[in-house]
Parts: sequence; C-alpha cells; structure tokens
Amino acid sequence: MYAYNYHAPSGLTPKIKSSSRSYESQKGEDFVAESINRYPGEITIVALGPLTSIVRAFRIDPTLSQRVDRIYVMGGAIECLGNVTPWAEFNIYDDPVAANVVFSKGAPVTLVGLDVCHSVFANRTDLPWPFVNSSKRSEVCRKILTSWFAY
Repeated sequence: MYAYNYHAPSGLTPKIKSSSRSYESQKGEDFVAESINRYPGEITIVALGPLTSIVRAFRIDPTLSQRVDRIYVMGGAIECLGNVTPWAEFNIYDDPVAANVVFSKGAPVTLVGLDVCHSVFANRTDLPWPFVNSSKRSEVCRKILTSWFAY
C-alpha cells in the first residue's frame, strides 16, 4: 500500500544532511516504554502511523497506558470514506488489532480522523510558518514541505 497521492512518489524523503550521531539500536517500543517509565504522566504520544510500536511497548509493561499523559492518533475514517477501502483509513487498517488495544487500554486517546485531516490544508504561500527559527526541526520540516509542494 502506497500513499503517492498524499506523499508524492518518493514519500516524505527529501535529501537531508547526514547526522553525526551514531545509529540507535534501541527498538521503538523499548524507547517508548523507557520514556514513559522515566517520565510518568509527562509523555504525550503523537501517532502518525499504525499503532504497532505503541502496543508492543504496552506488552513490555502493561501499566504504561496508565502512565502516559495522552495519545493523539491520526487515524480512522469516521465521517468520511476511507483511503484504503470505503470504510478503512490506512493507519487503522494496517494494524487493527493494535488500534483496538490502544483504544481499549484506558489511556486518554484523542482520535484525529481522516475527515479532520482532509479539512486542514497548507499551500506554498503557507510555507514560511514552520520556519520561524533555524532549528534542525525547522530545517527538516522545510525540506519535507518544499519537496512535497514541488511534486
């Protein structure tokens, strides 16, 4: 499954400068579990894809869902047609079991559905807003959006 109509043929993959940091061998679910345990009640998860790694973290420590501050999930087709099938949006469709676990564990979850994502737009004239400073985060954002609008 590809999202060329959303992310262009190359995805959100502009050429960015290599990092001087060494490769991080820690698995995502271990990082999530460790972070929530280190900062209980302070971690907010913004899930922009399938929820597999979050559920894997919850399996490492089933009490994590009680210590995460909030989980924002970009997913679901509630008030619109899906982007995979008429009823399914990709992030939930890709791992519906993980979505069910995240939604039923008792963590505070805010679902941002495809209908909401379809009503938020940015165009080329909006490009200056994420670049108000010269942080690495702003630079990556600028490169992603610039390459996206070049498509």
